[in-house]
Amino acid sequence: MSPQRPSWWSELTGGSDRELLAGLRRQLAVARDAAGVARELVHGRLPSDEARVEAARIEQAGDEARDEVFALLSHLLTTPMDREDLYRLSRALEDVIDNLRDFVREAHLLGVSADELLAPVVAAIATALERLGQPVENIGEDLPAAGRAAVEGHREINEVRRTYQQGLARLYEGELEMATLKRRDLLRRLDIIGLRLGEAVDALSDGTMKRGR
Repeated sequence: MSPQRPSWWSELTGGSDRELLAGLRRQLAVARDAAGVARELVHGRLPSDEARVEAARIEQAGDEARDEVFALLSHLLTTPMDREDLYRLSRALEDVIDNLRDFVREAHLLGVSADELLAPVVAAIATALERLGQPVENIGEDLPAAGRAAVEGHREINEVRRTYQQGLARLYEGELEMATLKRRDLLRRLDIIGLRLGEAVDALSDGTMKRGR
């Protein structure tokens, strides 16, 4: 079902802003769920075939939340942050969800499941997604606070890159085998997720800077 166009009364009373922020919160919640599936996979608590099915289901929920946000952005007269920054934030969250799905699917296809090299990077991604919650919540209440929380979120993004680099260095300490190349590709997929998280934080920082003065 496609989202309904917000009424003028909803916009006047702030209801449309609440609907928009609820959609962003749903996207973030879906991303956290996807990271949870990846975490269960790399710790060996969820078989790769089951993880793949669950990741695909979660991605569908993410698509629905994204469509809702995009529909609202296309019709709202006013938004709590500039429209393009909200769009960038939503797109970045969508990319995080899609890449987590791809990570789980590729791990299944490559026959990689429990892996102590991948686990720290997945944990850093999960932490970064948790930290995104506060700035998203603050968009509709306190833009300067949202901006400060977004800037602090860069620390978690940096941790994703750091753990990726550490994993890569450890990987190349051993013999170059086919398994090495598989794990390298999966590490790179996780690094891409970190880059997309950085784009989400940048969108929040830019948007709050413009409106939060």
